[in-house]
This record gives sequence, structure tokens and C-alpha cells, in this order.
Amino acid sequence: MTPTAYAQRTAPSRPAIRRHAAVHERASRVQSREQAEVRDALAGELLAAYLDGDGRRREVLRCLGAGGSVLVVDCDSATLGDRRLIAHLAPDEPAGNAELACAIYMRTPSPSACRRVAAEDLSAVPTSELEAQAMQDPGGPSRLEGPSGECFALELVCAEMSIPELRWCRYAVPGGELRPVSLREVVGSLESYEPVRTLSARALLGRCGEHSVSITTLRSELQRLNTSRTVLNRGLRETVLSQVRRGIVSMSEVALRCERVKRDPRGTVSGETSWLARRLGLAAEAPGVAPTPWIHSDVLALIARSGLGVSPREVEVA
Repeated sequence: MTPTAYAQRTAPSRPAIRRHAAVHERASRVQSREQAEVRDALAGELLAAYLDGDGRRREVLRCLGAGGSVLVVDCDSATLGDRRLIAHLAPDEPAGNAELACAIYMRTPSPSACRRVAAEDLSAVPTSELEAQAMQDPGGPSRLEGPSGECFALELVCAEMSIPELRWCRYAVPGGELRPVSLREVVGSLESYEPVRTLSARALLGRCGEHSVSITTLRSELQRLNTSRTVLNRGLRETVLSQVRRGIVSMSEVALRCERVKRDPRGTVSGETSWLARRLGLAAEAPGVAPTPWIHSDVLALIARSGLGVSPREVEVA
């Protein structure tokens, strides 16, 4: 019997091993240095503490940022890990705005709704992002009309502080009584990010350094909107309905492809169209409430890729 021949595996040379170890060590030092920078910057002042859904203590800290700016951060109390950015306040904002941003966040604290703190945040200046957004559109209306005839506008309203606050407000009818609403509610009502986002950024830039008006709430709302993983579902809804009308796919088939299955009393399998209708904003989540204009980005990606066979970017609302 002919003996089996095995290919001899050549062991890496010692110089190659040393080079690989050196590269790995340098990468580890860079990563450790970045983590240390973030950790050291988060040795800030305690603003609030609470227990999350798993019973772990979390803290909201005020930390110094670049150029005298202030970061309001939610993090794990024991490890200072899972650092989430609540707000990044400009250097010329009133000192009490960090406490106000914290108080607004603590009404419904949700770390998952905020993005993680990155090393770049330690050198970033908050107004730079606002300037970029404000340059997107040189003009824009001062009042926006909703689908039901209501109007939205940026107004000065009485706030918890001694100075007025710049907020989005809703008029049930033109010239009627105004009610402060969140920026997210305005975007959801119009089912469009623009021109709400650009108007907000331009207004914040115009009020920078004006200590007689508080812009903390509006700035925090804009930052959370920009980093939230819950996005508008209008683009996805329009794409699904367009393909259904053209006979390319059915609602049931889209749900089946997403592995949302239901069976009738006879055991016949079909797609759970009610689940899809709720995700698309065609049906309400519960009786007595309006269909939601929002969808989690992971669910949008699932329906786009698996249900429709398209890239999520093709169905996102810009």
C-alpha cells in the first residue's frame, strides 16, 4: 500500500512572528489609549442615577468636552461602560442647560435610543454639525402645514427656567392656540425629516450665544433624532404598496419572506399581513391609536432585504 503523503506545513519564521506581535501590540495600545481618553473624559459630575430594566444602576454625568463644550452622558455606574450620548452642549450655552437636558431625559430614560460615545466626540464642537445641516437648504417656510390642516412653527414659549425656550409648537388651526410639541412629533406628523431638521439647525445657530433664550431642549431633540435607530416608514410603505399594485409581490408573500407566518383552522400557512401592515403604518398597534409613522431600522432592513429584495437605503426617507 502506498503511504499517504501529507503536505508539510511550514512554520512561520521568528522574525515574522515578532512583526505580527509588534503590529498587534501597537493596535492594542492605540485602542487602549482611545478607550482611556473616553474613560478619563467621563470622570464628570453626577447629575442623576436610576436603575435600568435589568436592575443595574446607571448614571447621567456632565463631562467637559472640546472648547468648553459639555457632554451629557448616560453610562453604567459600576464600569463607566455602555456610554451613551444624551446631549452635546455648545460652550456658549447657559450652565444650567446640562441639568435641563438631564431632567428631560430622565422622564423616560432609554440608553438604547442614544448612540454610543465615540472618541471623536471629545474633540467635536456641537455647532459644526448644525452648520452642516443649516447649509442643506438656503431657504424654507417659517410655518409648516400638516396633513390635517394643523400648522407647526418654531416659537418662544414659557419654560421651566426663568427665560423663554425655543420649541416647535402646533396650532390646531392657523392663528389658534399653540401647544409645544417635540421635534420628533413634527417630523412624524409630516412624515418627512425636511425641512424640519434644517429649520431647527438654522434656528439653533441663530440663537447661539443668546443667553436670554434656552435652546437646550431643541438641540437635544435634534441630536436624538439624528442618532435614533427608529426611522420613518413612509419610503418602505410606498415601495411595498407600489410592488403590490404592480403585481410583483403580495403583502402575504412579503410577510412570509420575513418569516412572519400564520395558520388558519385548517392549517393553511400564509403571511401575517397584520404584522406587516402595522410596521408600514397602515394599521394601528392597538384600538384607539393612530398608525405609527416610525419603524426600527433593523425591522426596515429585514422587510427591505428579505421581503422585497432591495437595499434598505432604497426605502429610507432621507
